[in-house]
Amino acid sequence: MAMRKMFSAIGRGLAGLSAAAFVAAVLFALLATGIDRRLMDSALYKEALREQQAYERMPRVFAEQIVLSINYDPCTENPLLCENASAEFLACARRTLGEERYQTLSSGEDTPSRSELQLLQPCVQQYGASLTVPAVNVGPGENPLPAAPPQVQECVRRALGAEAYEAIASEQRLSTDQEREQIAACFRQAGLAVTTEPAPRYLRNLTVANWEEIITAIMPPEELQRIIEDALDQTFRYLNGQQAQVSLPMDSVKQRITGPEGLNALLAIIRAQPPCDQAEIQALERLVAGYSGQVSLCRPPEDLLSRMHPMLEDQLQLIAGQIPDQVEVLGGPASAPRPGLRLVRLGMRLSPDLPLLFLLFVTLLVVRTPKSWMRWWGIPAFLAGLSALILAASLAAIFEQTWILLLTSSLPPYLSLSLIELGHEFAAYLIHSLLEEIALGGAILGALGLAAWIGSYFVRLDEQDVNLALPAKR
Repeated sequence: MAMRKMFSAIGRGLAGLSAAAFVAAVLFALLATGIDRRLMDSALYKEALREQQAYERMPRVFAEQIVLSINYDPCTENPLLCENASAEFLACARRTLGEERYQTLSSGEDTPSRSELQLLQPCVQQYGASLTVPAVNVGPGENPLPAAPPQVQECVRRALGAEAYEAIASEQRLSTDQEREQIAACFRQAGLAVTTEPAPRYLRNLTVANWEEIITAIMPPEELQRIIEDALDQTFRYLNGQQAQVSLPMDSVKQRITGPEGLNALLAIIRAQPPCDQAEIQALERLVAGYSGQVSLCRPPEDLLSRMHPMLEDQLQLIAGQIPDQVEVLGGPASAPRPGLRLVRLGMRLSPDLPLLFLLFVTLLVVRTPKSWMRWWGIPAFLAGLSALILAASLAAIFEQTWILLLTSSLPPYLSLSLIELGHEFAAYLIHSLLEEIALGGAILGALGLAAWIGSYFVRLDEQDVNLALPAKR
């Protein structure tokens, strides 16, 4: 009798542990199947973008981000990142901040705190005058050579060779990355500050409204939607091993560039530039008349601009000819999705079997009657459903708190507020969709478990059930 009681207690203890494991397995299964059913389906992402009216907002969002990226000055956030910071200033900053903190800030891994900026003020005042000196820009699309001092021009000529120097100085072609580095070195040897801004000056003249007009002309909302939704479908087919690569067709973009939309976009860029002076107008007149030559981008009178349309259309044809018919985004002929992803997906789909195994173990250990079955299955199911509801609510709160933390401390300053807002709304839609799936599954499971638990109190044991439930008498 004592031995049987001991085995019965051990069985109940193991059954309790199995029931607790069942609750944890249910939470994992709900999360895994929710991810597989929702987050691994392109339809959710399409739905999220449409619900947030993302395609209508994207031209403005992209325009604001482009302007912010072009005009972003890291010196305002971190003076150690100024390209023309003097060696004396950097040495002073190293002594002031200490080696470890200096390395962190100078690498861009973190930005100085308000107190650190105050500590750097003496260094800025003593050595930081060069931080505010206008610097020569040798970025893409810029040609500082015609106005450069003779010693700089001679240095560049020796560094690049006479042929390359003449081609770049006369604007027959743009300089390469390596050539820009050599040009910048010559300016520095002459004691001149240098920047390498990534955007040409004519792009920095464009406002948000200009960029929005250009983006809408080349890629209107309906075209954006078609391209993005096609990319989403291809991406998930790629992840599921159904195709070898993801590529974006560019035929419609090329057609718009060479059509009236492309011409309107180019006219918007030209109209955003400073007015042409008399020499530039004369040079443009020569181009329109069929003579060759190089001119800087400026805003000519409207009558001259209208006569330039055929010439501009020819340039757009050349630009479109350099755009490939398809742009490969993921994969390729020699690439395939990792088999590990397919194993993960298989594990997600098989995850509901794990709770059933624990329930089967509970059944073998302690279930002897319908009443005990309803309780040993009903109570864990109710607790699992309740835990799923708590998990969904907790993850929703954690997501919002994490986003606030990212917004206040971790997001780069060169991201526009409109892009951050759109990203938040899109991510929130995906997360809430997943959590709704978890909450719905938890609510159904919890309701069934509660019903079984309550129903167990109305089930009467007959004599045979009592004999099965009670330990045998000696």
